[in-house]
Amino acid sequence: MSERVVWELREQVAELRAELAEAAQREQERERELAALRHELELRIARDAANEERVTIARSQLEEVRGHLRWLTGHTDAVTERFDEARQALAALRAP
Repeated sequence: MSERVVWELREQVAELRAELAEAAQREQERERELAALRHELELRIARDAANEERVTIARSQLEEVRGHLRWLTGHTDAVTERFDEARQALAALRAP
């Protein structure tokens, strides 16, 4: 081979190596970006799980409060009924 051909081949090899190094650098950058995105996704998943747990607890507490409210409503209705009965009995006693 002539020196010129050898020289051109060496230049092409050098250019290809430079392109390969740049591609490898871009790939490493993509890997870092993906790792950062993966970490962010893991954090979001953890936050979502914590939020779901809080929602479950809040629903349980709400159901407990509703149970107390049902009991209180029933108790209030019973007290109101007894009060009405007592008022009617008192009115009957006062009637001429």
